[in-house]
Amino acid sequence: MGAAKVTGESMSPFLRSGDAVIYSRRVESYERGALVVCDIDGTLIVKRTAAIPGDFVQVEESGRVRIESDGEMREAEGASTEASAAKQSSSGMSLEIVPRQIRLKGNEYFLLGDNREMSVDSRTARIGPVDAGRIEGRVLFVIRRVGRS
Repeated sequence: MGAAKVTGESMSPFLRSGDAVIYSRRVESYERGALVVCDIDGTLIVKRTAAIPGDFVQVEESGRVRIESDGEMREAEGASTEASAAKQSSSGMSLEIVPRQIRLKGNEYFLLGDNREMSVDSRTARIGPVDAGRIEGRVLFVIRRVGRS
């Protein structure tokens, strides 16, 4: 088990800055849509698994993500589907989208924030596809910050 604090609004409206998550480290694989905690350069971030190993991912310049799995192409789910003209997230990280078409390897996941306009995620050069070894675990519980409805 582990705990992580949510910073920024990349997962809003589901998670907000100041919320905390409790996660399980005893997970061998993750399904599409799972909330996970990931270590990016020593910082724990919370994102959603949009694509899993073997999926084909297409990232457009607009930030829109399409995923082919089991022979079916679909748009990635989330609070918003395209990035805004913003160049930085609320935490000051680059939101520069890298257009690409990739097939995820047997140990790679494509992670997205629910609030695409404010999310530094697998669409960016900073993160890209995430190796399973960088995923700390699956979120089990959310603890809402005081004063949040």
